[in-house]
Amino acid sequence: GALAIADVLGIYGREDVYFASYWRYPEIDQPGYYAFKMYTNYDDNGGRFGDTSVQAVSIDPDKVSAFASVDGKSGNLMVMLINKDPGGEAQIKLNVDNFSFAAGRTATLYRYSQAQVTGITREAITLDDAGMLKLPAYSISLIVVDRQQAAG
Repeated sequence: GALAIADVLGIYGREDVYFASYWRYPEIDQPGYYAFKMYTNYDDNGGRFGDTSVQAVSIDPDKVSAFASVDGKSGNLMVMLINKDPGGEAQIKLNVDNFSFAAGRTATLYRYSQAQVTGITREAITLDDAGMLKLPAYSISLIVVDRQQAAG
């Protein structure tokens, strides 16, 4: 359920849906709860997916969904990637246009996956020239690129 909910929330944002209702909010610590949390409080400090949707394209949307936004207050870029393939990890190339950042800069990766079903993990990652990133099977990954580190 978490992947389906995260995918629908991303589509709602991309399509500028103003209002939607979920019949019953998922119970705390259930997979659906973490899908909502990835968009509304991924860091347990009120971190939210950005308020301005920007174009994100997946070359294989049946396997990996991609959604992106920019936070109006901080200017941070956020990329939500959902690997819907139950059979294995996805190797993706992250191309970012119109948001320059220097290779070797760090970003923060937040992830909900089968490896940790009772919480969202967090790790610093390095953005390199190749932009390669592995997404575990059945996972929701949020990459937050701090605008403060962006190249001029």
